[in-house]
Amino acid sequence: MLLPPRQSWARALFSAFAVFASVSLTGFALAQSAQEYDLKAAFLLNFADYVEWPPEAGLAADAPVRICLVGDDPFGDRIDHLLKARPASKRPLILHRMELASAALNCHIAFIHRSTPDALRQDLHVLADSVVLTVGQGPQFEKAGGIISLGMREGRVQLFINLAQAQRHQLTISSRLLSLAEVKQ
Repeated sequence: MLLPPRQSWARALFSAFAVFASVSLTGFALAQSAQEYDLKAAFLLNFADYVEWPPEAGLAADAPVRICLVGDDPFGDRIDHLLKARPASKRPLILHRMELASAALNCHIAFIHRSTPDALRQDLHVLADSVVLTVGQGPQFEKAGGIISLGMREGRVQLFINLAQAQRHQLTISSRLLSLAEVKQ
């Protein structure tokens, strides 16, 4: 069936608008996601200044803290830029990316980002008897036994800290960091 020219023009205009709106909303969502991960990366890098590791972690006062990104990397090069911009007066950091949690046993902080709850639980199980600060995102990470979970609310990073898990890993978290978080005993 052929449409009269006016209906054809209106349909084409509507289709063009729908495509434009979709692209605009996708761009907005990507920008919002980029901002979210900029904030989360900044928090992740600063955790090194608010956590104390036990002597068996082999972390001298002036030694660099090893941060490992395990699994998918949601930060991209944003975290690298933040790391380069870190003031020299702060504790030095070294960033590693890896697929396997077992490779993070030599790290001090492990940010775990997995697409399935089973993979997340398995990674946390691998690190369970270590002195590694485990960091992740969302309620699944909290339920699986992670130490610090990062969330977002109204454009701000929200911290959830499982203090009992931190103590099991022999980690001492600064009261300054605890004051910013919702703490679970």
